[in-house]
Amino acid sequence: MQINRYKQKNKLSCGPVVLKMTLSYCSKSVSERDIINGVGGLKKFGVRTVKLAEFARKLGFKVAYYSFNRQLADN
Repeated sequence: MQINRYKQKNKLSCGPVVLKMTLSYCSKSVSERDIINGVGGLKKFGVRTVKLAEFARKLGFKVAYYSFNRQLADN
């Protein structure tokens, strides 16, 4: 499997960069900045998984995602 690697430009942009690599693998070129803008910007924690999934879905990809919320797990 040949996946292009990209270095994140911000310490909080790991999610958008991983999505950029995934989209690149699927022959879709989208910049890190366009992904960040498309998900509503970076928050203090980065980007929520659901926002990345919604962005990919808007590009026409079939999306399934899994996320972990420590607060829910502690209850």
